[in-house]
Amino acid sequence: MKEIRDLAQLSLKIARTFGFMLLLLMGFVIFWFLKPKEEEKSPVIRFWCGNADIPLEGYNIEEGKQLFVGMCAGCHAKNMKDNLTGPALVDSFEAWRYDTIAYFAFIRNSEAMIKRKHPRALKIKRQYRPTIMTSFPNLTNEQLRGITAYI
Repeated sequence: MKEIRDLAQLSLKIARTFGFMLLLLMGFVIFWFLKPKEEEKSPVIRFWCGNADIPLEGYNIEEGKQLFVGMCAGCHAKNMKDNLTGPALVDSFEAWRYDTIAYFAFIRNSEAMIKRKHPRALKIKRQYRPTIMTSFPNLTNEQLRGITAYI
């Protein structure tokens, strides 16, 4: 009789352990398939820009150059190929996947983009910490397009 009771208790322990392990496995599977993808985490709203809406032709490249020299060249190399206090800018627009809204938002206020946990902004923060990019909230879209065309 005692052996049957011991066997029943052992069977109950095995069933509980198996059930617990099954619940863990189901939780892992649900988490894995339902977790948001990296792009879905981005808080940036993309309206008209998508992946490539900044026709650089027709913008004032000379004004963009003047703005770059006056506002950007102190931290970003004038040749745009070398890293200084900030990153090289030669392929910066491409690095932002041609996302005009996010790119311009970062230039205007990089700290806000970091607080919103934008993936590209967080990557730049990790690479250049503790330096934070100076905010340029007063730059217009036309001016930013001119700077981007110059770069």
